[in-house]
Amino acid sequence: MLNQYLSIQNIAFYGVATYIALVISVPSRAMQQIIYPITAKLMINNEYEKLNLIYKKTSINLQVVGGLVMLCIFTNINELYALIPKEGYSSGKWVVFMIGLSKYFELILGNNNAIIFNSKYYKTILVLGVLLVFFIITFDMYFIPKFGVIGAAFATLLSMTLYSLAKLLFVVKK
Repeated sequence: MLNQYLSIQNIAFYGVATYIALVISVPSRAMQQIIYPITAKLMINNEYEKLNLIYKKTSINLQVVGGLVMLCIFTNINELYALIPKEGYSSGKWVVFMIGLSKYFELILGNNNAIIFNSKYYKTILVLGVLLVFFIITFDMYFIPKFGVIGAAFATLLSMTLYSLAKLLFVVKK
């Protein structure tokens, strides 16, 4: 939605910042490839105590590893941005910070996706995804005209936090 409210060069600033922040989610992607089949096996065998243990372990491990990656990015953001032209990209530091926080929050919640996908409630992800799209569009329409690329990043942070919290509450409740 950025192209409806801002010039094309601002979209480039946002894109670069987003790609930098997405590095935080790399440990989660690697862990998901390992944890999905394990979660499926434990759920089929009704081994919920082991599943709970793995859930906690993945959350802790991802929190530590993802936190270190995030810390490296956040402490070296000025050096990263020294490599690219200064005009316009300086607002990208806040975008990296907000998108990075949203990815980190999603990361520390462990294997919520694996648990939901391997349960009889797998359709819940569709409902939550539709709600996520609604929140993103609504927040983007409000924040982008007021704050530009920083507003888009804040809208993403807010939307992804609500989405992640909804998945967490669903897993805890069910």
